[in-house]
Amino acid sequence: MKRIVVLLAVVAALLLLVFGATYAIDRSFRPPQTVLDELVQSHGEPHIVERPDQQMLVIETVGDPNELGGPAIMRLFSVLADLQESPPDASTSAPRARWPKPFETPITEWVGIWAVPAPEGLTELPPDTNDDATMVVELQTWQYGTVAELLHVGPYTEEGPTSERLRNYIEEKGCEIVGPHEEEYWSGPSPFAWLDDPESYYTILRYNVRPR
Repeated sequence: MKRIVVLLAVVAALLLLVFGATYAIDRSFRPPQTVLDELVQSHGEPHIVERPDQQMLVIETVGDPNELGGPAIMRLFSVLADLQESPPDASTSAPRARWPKPFETPITEWVGIWAVPAPEGLTELPPDTNDDATMVVELQTWQYGTVAELLHVGPYTEEGPTSERLRNYIEEKGCEIVGPHEEEYWSGPSPFAWLDDPESYYTILRYNVRPR
C-alpha cells in the first residue's frame, strides 16, 4: 500500500510539472493581460487611423486554415527567432493574416496570407533550408495608409457581427474598402487543446479604406 501511495504521489507530481510547463509555454505565446486590456480600450470601438507600410515575413497557403494556420504561424516565428538576437515578443509580434477571397469560397480553396512583422532594417532573407514547399517564407512590404479597425473578442466563428459592424462604420464615414480582410491575432488558439479557450481570443479586424 505504501508503495502505491508513493507511486501515486510521483504521478501526481509529474502531472503537475507537465501542466505547469505547458501552461508556461502557452503563456509565452500571449501578451500580458494588461496589453489585452489596453487593446479593448484602444480598439473596442470602430475607428479609422493611418498606419505606415510594414515589412513582413509571409507564408501563403491554399486550403483549410484550421489545418494550415498553426504550422504557418509556427514556421514564421521560427524564422523570426533565427533573424533576431532576442526571442519574439508576443506584445509586438502578433501574427496577422489577409484573406483575399470571398468568405463563401469553399474552405479547401481558401487563400491565407500569414505574416509576422519582420525585424527592423531587414532587406533580404537568408536561404530557406525548409524542405516543405507549402511553407516558403517571403519578405514583403504590406501597404497600409488609411485603415479601419475594430477588436473582436471571442471565437473566430462569431466574427460575423463584428465584421458587419466595422463595414457599416466604414460606409457611415463615407469610405469604401480597397483591400482584403485582414486579421491581427493577439491571443488565439493554444497549442495545447486542454488550455484552449475560444472565448478569450483577441483579434483586430482591419480593412484598407479610402473616401468614396
